[in-house]
Order: sequence, then C-alpha cells, then structure tokens
Amino acid sequence: MDESGARVGVLKWEEVVLPIEQKEIYTASPENRKSITIIETISADGRQPIPPAIICPGQRFMESWFHENLQGEELLMLSPTGYTNESLALDWLQHFIKYSSAGPEKPWKLLLLDGQRSHESPTFILNCLANNIEIMEYPSHMTHILQPLDVGIFQHWKHWHQKAIMTALRSFDVEYSISSFFRDLTAIRTKTFKPRTIKHAFRDSGMWPVSFKVAQTAMRKFKKKEKEAEPSLPLLPRPINSYFDAQIALQVLPSQTN
Repeated sequence: MDESGARVGVLKWEEVVLPIEQKEIYTASPENRKSITIIETISADGRQPIPPAIICPGQRFMESWFHENLQGEELLMLSPTGYTNESLALDWLQHFIKYSSAGPEKPWKLLLLDGQRSHESPTFILNCLANNIEIMEYPSHMTHILQPLDVGIFQHWKHWHQKAIMTALRSFDVEYSISSFFRDLTAIRTKTFKPRTIKHAFRDSGMWPVSFKVAQTAMRKFKKKEKEAEPSLPLLPRPINSYFDAQIALQVLPSQTN
C-alpha cells in the first residue's frame, strides 16, 4: 500500500499550436489547488485492487462532493490537513482487512508499506498480527525505487487524472471540483490498474519475483542521476603571493582589469 497526494484540478502543462502571427493565447484552467490523499493497495498477482481510500481536507463532508459515479465501496475520510494520521491509518486497516479477506482464520498476508509513524503505532501493528497480516517496511528514502506503486502505478494514475481534467476543460467544465474528481475517479482507476501494469510494477521494483539484482540496478541508476544533477563547484581563485602571480591572474581574467 502507498499514499499519493494529488491537486484536485491543477494541470501540469499543455502544448498549444497556433498561427505564427498570433502572439498570445489564453486557455481556461480550473486551478483548484485543494490537495487530497489517495491510498491504493495492489497485489503481486495483478488482481483487481481493493477500493481506494481518499482523505479529503476539511472538518465535514459536503453533500455537493459526492457523485453517482462513485462505486460506493470507497473509504472516504476527513483530515484538517488532508494528510493521514494514526486514527485514519487504523480506519484504512479495517478497510483493508474487509476487502482483502484477511482475518484470524485466514492465510497470512505480507503487507509492504513505508515506515510512516502512523504505520508503527502499537494498535496498528497488533491489529495486523491479530488478522494474520505481517508488516514489512521499506528502508528509509528507498520507496521511489522499491515501492511498486511509486515505480509503476502512480505515474499512470496521475497521467489519467490529467487527461480527465483536460477532457473536462474541453467540455467547458472550468470549475474542476472535488465532485468532478469523484465523477472521474472510477474511470481513472480502471485505466490505471490493469493486471499487466500491476505485475510490471512489482517486477520493475524487484519485489516480485524477488530480485536483488533488479533493485540494485535501479539504485545504481538513481545514484548516477543524482551525481549528474549535482552542480559542479566553482574553482577557488589562485592565491596571489607575488608580482608574478598577479600578472598570471590578470591574463586569466582580463575583463576584470582596469
């Protein structure tokens, strides 16, 4: 399982083709910057994921948010900040137990998640063990490499979310609200969570089939990109200890001479 934040109605960018003599163009943009948190759970065998959990910012639900396109099994939660906490993590766990058919008499399940504080509370851990769920946390700062949802799912999810916003704009729905988001959520997830995509996400992260080689290769690639992105430090000026050193400095930096 993993969480991902999303701005309800903010487009990243778009390319616009127009005649060369036209210097300016204005396009509609919903600019709804309200942030929500999506919690998704996938299985290594590529089966249909359990219904999502959505954390909305605020103190109470608004009737105008809900749309008939919702399936009715989504877990909708409220948080003043829009982010998870220990209480919401426990609510999600009960949701997971219900829809994954976990329980004291059921086969054991291995749940992979990040080391967030809300996943480490005694109540969360004891509830998992009581329902035959074994927890394994990813190492710190490694979820972008080892977490299947980060590696191969959320990028697709956000792609289809962007497509949904664009489609709404083309239909003159310039106020892309939470209701608009809930209207499109089922279609976004249907296009994202395909068995092939899920299996590839586990494979490309080295989680299943378990492959240290795949994970190690991904780590090396990321480390190489980090080094390439590091700005090169400017060379320190040569100390001037004599008249000769001064003459050399003037030749190297003629633009700074008087």
